[in-house]
Amino acid sequence: MAGEVSYAVRGMIEAFYGPPWSHRERLDMLAFCGREGLNTYLLAPKDDPFHREDWRTPYPPADVRRLGELAAAARLNGVELICAVAPGLSISYSSDDDFRALVAKAEQLRFAGAASVQLLFDDIPEGEIAAGQAALCNRFLRELGGPLVVCPTEYAGTHTSPYRDVLAAELEPEIAVYWTGPEVVSTAITREDSEAARAAFGGRALWLWDNYPVNDFEPSRLFLGPLTAREPDLDVDAYLAAAMIQAGPSKLALATAADYARDSSGYDPEQSFERAVRNLGGHVASALRVFATGEGDVPEATRLLIEELPDSFFVDAARPWLDAVDGRPRYEKLGPRELPAPPPGVAWDALVERGWAKSEGHVFLDDAIEIVAPEHPLAAGLAGLVRVYRGPAWLRYAEPLPEAVVIARDLKRGRPVLFAYESPRRVSFFVGPDAELTPEGRALLRAAADWAAA
Repeated sequence: MAGEVSYAVRGMIEAFYGPPWSHRERLDMLAFCGREGLNTYLLAPKDDPFHREDWRTPYPPADVRRLGELAAAARLNGVELICAVAPGLSISYSSDDDFRALVAKAEQLRFAGAASVQLLFDDIPEGEIAAGQAALCNRFLRELGGPLVVCPTEYAGTHTSPYRDVLAAELEPEIAVYWTGPEVVSTAITREDSEAARAAFGGRALWLWDNYPVNDFEPSRLFLGPLTAREPDLDVDAYLAAAMIQAGPSKLALATAADYARDSSGYDPEQSFERAVRNLGGHVASALRVFATGEGDVPEATRLLIEELPDSFFVDAARPWLDAVDGRPRYEKLGPRELPAPPPGVAWDALVERGWAKSEGHVFLDDAIEIVAPEHPLAAGLAGLVRVYRGPAWLRYAEPLPEAVVIARDLKRGRPVLFAYESPRRVSFFVGPDAELTPEGRALLRAAADWAAA
């Protein structure tokens, strides 16, 4: 079409925290990718032990056989199956033994049928690691050849940093890097954002890892709405959308991401969503629309979907939501997350909209903060480094207004994560109810509620 702006590499990512998809779900998703014009599937589930936690151990023969079946199905559907290894939790970047184990794992994956093998260093502790990662990736490229795409540890944001400066200078120019947008889960991505990110990584090829509709940070929700707020013609070399823990329900949003990737300049979210509903819902498309939006006779719609939706993978994965009919809208779009109400005077989201902050963001799996004002009542008698939650969750940070008192900062970049205003009393807290707070985290939340109410 005239004015069409598409991305040559268009795909989806299975890389969430949670139970990996079944073999049947993956085969079904490869067929879906072929129908929707997605030509790339990145297989990198975080909780596959052989991918991340136990990356040195070869895949068992049964897993290798299944991978070969996936690779064959991918070729039949015009999809390139890419596998990844995530060694960052335990690798010694200078160890010859670790390097040989990494090469052996990559060779096993390629022998099984993977078109290429990528290296992921996301969601690991930061430190003086950039030079080691660059040297390892360069050596890996020399040993196995290209192409090579790497997920850096600082994968979100448009900023420059010492870590990114080292990668820009020392990583071989032909190695591409992943980027998730201005945030880990980006509510909007602009051309200007992508240009700044490419420059921060030294002008090298940039692959957009778009964390929508992935829901591992809030698995109680299904994100069924269309992709929104992506400017056309981003300065990226690939567009990949990250899927939810639930394979079948991911198809609604992924179908709209495929439309965007194929024609970003002509993309219309609502029209794309309607097309996805019709294609997935078939003769019960109207019921699927009601379930996704919450607008209409939800009990009757859920009954029809359970009994008649052609896509059994959708029904099986969405069954907890279909069985728990309460009439709430499920048409989830990118934007501020709807969380339970905090104590009066305390907030952990929408800080800019509330007028409490100039900007805000969040990072995944940062479970510790530094108390910098231990004398303040909001510190709850704590000082120094404090672990505030367990398990997967987001740590919220913000740039407060000048009159704020900062009580705690994040460990990576010293950004305010707990701050307050005196008149009227308001507290910006660092995490929402999606997190399992430690005793220290609960003490800080009680202190925030008590101080705000005083």
